[in-house]
Amino acid sequence: MSLTRNLQAFGRFVLAAVALASLLSSIWLGLHDHVPAGTLLAGLGLLLLAFVQLSRFKHIKGLGFEAELWESKQEEAAELITQTRALLKILSGAMLRSAPRMGRMMAGFDRREQLALAADVETALKAAGVPQSEYGGMRDEIDRLIAWDLAEPVTRAITKFVRARGDEVRKENVQKFGSPIRDTEGFAAEHRKLQKLNLSATDPNHLKDVPRPLWADSLRKHIEAIPLTDAASRAGLARSQDEALKDLLAWTTDRTIRRPDVFFGPEPSE
Repeated sequence: MSLTRNLQAFGRFVLAAVALASLLSSIWLGLHDHVPAGTLLAGLGLLLLAFVQLSRFKHIKGLGFEAELWESKQEEAAELITQTRALLKILSGAMLRSAPRMGRMMAGFDRREQLALAADVETALKAAGVPQSEYGGMRDEIDRLIAWDLAEPVTRAITKFVRARGDEVRKENVQKFGSPIRDTEGFAAEHRKLQKLNLSATDPNHLKDVPRPLWADSLRKHIEAIPLTDAASRAGLARSQDEALKDLLAWTTDRTIRRPDVFFGPEPSE
C-alpha cells in the first residue's frame, strides 16, 4: 500500500509539474505572438491541473460516488474551482494585453480579430463565474489603443494644418523683416508666436492625461485654440474632422465602432 501511495503521489507530482510548465509556456507564447499555440497549452495545463486535483478524490462505484464527492470532498472541489478561475483570469489578461501589440508588428491579430478575442474572453470569463468587477479592466489595453487609432487621423490632420500654416508664417516673416533681418526684436517676437503655433502640432500621446470619454471634446478645443490662424480656417479643419471625432466619441463613451467599413478597412494613404 505504501508503494502504491508513493507511486500515486509521484504521478500527481509529475502531472502538476507538466501542468505548471504548460501554463507558463502558454503565457510566454502569448507574449511572443503565438497566441493560438499558447491558448492550446493553457487549455492543456488547466486540464492537467484539474486531473491532478480530481485524482485525489475517492473512486467509489455507484451512487455512493456522488455522495462521497459532495459530502467529503466539496472543500477540495471549491478550491479547485477557485484555482482554475484565478488561472483563467491571469491567462486571459496576458492574451488581451499581448494582442494589440502583435497587431502593430504586422503580425497576429488585426483590429477585427482583437475585438473578437476580447468578446470571446469576456464570454468565457462570465461562463466561469468570474465577476465583471474582476475582469472589466483586463481589456483596457485594447480599448485604449483602439481609441488611439481613432484619434490618430484627427491629430495627423491637425499637425498637417499647423505645419502648412507655419510655412506661410515663415514666408510672411521673411517678407516683413527682410534678409538680413532689419528688426531683430520684432522678428524675435514673431518667432515666439511661430513657436507657439508649432507646439500646436499633436498626436494621441498628448491625450494620455485626459479622461478617455473627453478625448473628442479635447481635440475640438485644441483645434479652436490653434494660434496664428483665423476662425474660418479653424472651422474648416473642425468640419473636415467631424466624422472622425464622432467615431472617437462613440468608442470612448459606448465602446461602439460607429463606421465599421472605415475602421476595419484599409489604412488611408497620405
